[in-house]
Amino acid sequence: MLQTVHFPVDSTPPRNLTDNFTVIMQMISDMNMEESRRNAIPWLLWIIWKNHYSILYAEIQTSVETLRSQALEEAKLWFSVNKRAPSAEPVTSTLRTSNSWQPPNFNLIKCTVNARWRNATAMIGAAWILRDHQGNVLFHSRDAFTPSGNRLSAELKCISWALHSIHDMGFRDVVLGIDSHDAHKSISNAITWPRYRHLLDKIKDVRSVFESVTFEQESTFSNSIARDIARSVTQDGRFHSYLALGGPAWLHNRIQEEAISNIC
Repeated sequence: MLQTVHFPVDSTPPRNLTDNFTVIMQMISDMNMEESRRNAIPWLLWIIWKNHYSILYAEIQTSVETLRSQALEEAKLWFSVNKRAPSAEPVTSTLRTSNSWQPPNFNLIKCTVNARWRNATAMIGAAWILRDHQGNVLFHSRDAFTPSGNRLSAELKCISWALHSIHDMGFRDVVLGIDSHDAHKSISNAITWPRYRHLLDKIKDVRSVFESVTFEQESTFSNSIARDIARSVTQDGRFHSYLALGGPAWLHNRIQEEAISNIC
């Protein structure tokens, strides 16, 4: 059958199952065979098997050329989807253990973000707040996202949203503070988190249009302002999105205290 569909094999008929297996393994490892055909052998065997039962039970016969094309196409698709991703770009990151907000370096801006996730069916509260090296709030924003299956998905969506927003406002160098350990680890080593590939790819794409993005691991205490804004979305039903200059009035005193504590 392999000969019939233009897969070259020794014309000597195999004597038993072991011989069959040996012939197949030799073909797969034969470097003289075109790679696309070599890769397609497992799919071809599976398609031949299915066709055998189609003939027996459904009286449907598929042409040899169709079988060959299906095997080549399915193998090509599988290798395309599952090819090893290139090494991820190095992600500049810092592990921060302070219990209070820490400013970025001179002339940089820092954005702390948080996603308020409760369960897989509830709306998500999202927030970010952008400050300069003196602790002055430049902008803050909040939004509500549709439910996500888990907390990490929600955090990654929030990070992507924050980066897009910052870029749209014209900033090109940013420090991003996140308090989710899993989000920090997945961004730092995306290839080991394949389940979240589509979200991590979105973050990678928006990162590429910045001059620099540095990720800092925050504590829940140092990120308390962004956490409280995100919590207000779900707790107080503030589901309408907005972007505003400065910080929220109801958190003014705490923001000032954090700024002053870093000057002293």
